[in-house]
Amino acid sequence: MKNNYRLFGSTLFFILSFFRLSASEQFKVIDNTFGLPDNTVNCVNQDSHGFIWMGTVNGICRYDGLLFTTFRHDVNDAFSLPDNNVRKILPVSNGLVIATNKGVDFYSFSDGLFHKFYVAAKRGSYLLKSRMNSLLINRGNIIAADENGDYYVKSAATADLRFRKLTHGCKIYAINRFKNGKLLAVGSAGLYVLSADASRILYRIKQKINITYNINKIGRAHV
Repeated sequence: MKNNYRLFGSTLFFILSFFRLSASEQFKVIDNTFGLPDNTVNCVNQDSHGFIWMGTVNGICRYDGLLFTTFRHDVNDAFSLPDNNVRKILPVSNGLVIATNKGVDFYSFSDGLFHKFYVAAKRGSYLLKSRMNSLLINRGNIIAADENGDYYVKSAATADLRFRKLTHGCKIYAINRFKNGKLLAVGSAGLYVLSADASRILYRIKQKINITYNINKIGRAHV
């Protein structure tokens, strides 16, 4: 029996050592000593060219597997990143949709500039500058929901830098994909199931939701 225990222990040690060795060969820690602008990373995504984009509290960076290229806010450059705290990165065909603490911008691959998004209104347009809790693409539409309970939609196929604000008589603080192409939304009055383009509330799940924020202003829902 003792020999069996010894054999089992030796085998387990060998397996754990193998996985530890395999992990060390496949994974590498990348931090600010390698060029990452900050060790606090809010989001990571990959664009259509294969570059890895990381949103940190001190700017957004592009990683090509060897080097980092960092983009930060510049008070003297109207086409720079509007705020260094990058919360969401959404790759689209010709660039990136980026949500910071001061709204949503479009980073164009063609000119390398950050362009501001606006909200279409009856009398002109106004700057979209609220902090976003959600940013996603669903069925060809870019959908965003902010900390104030407002939510917006625009076609991902057009170059128009204007969102359309949606109003359904309720506040929506977060949106995510749901089954069959629908969307699941968090509101102060409960959970909502929305149509694929978020233009219609299909039905409401009557469960009270409390919205709170932590020190980094990231929204959390509690049922």
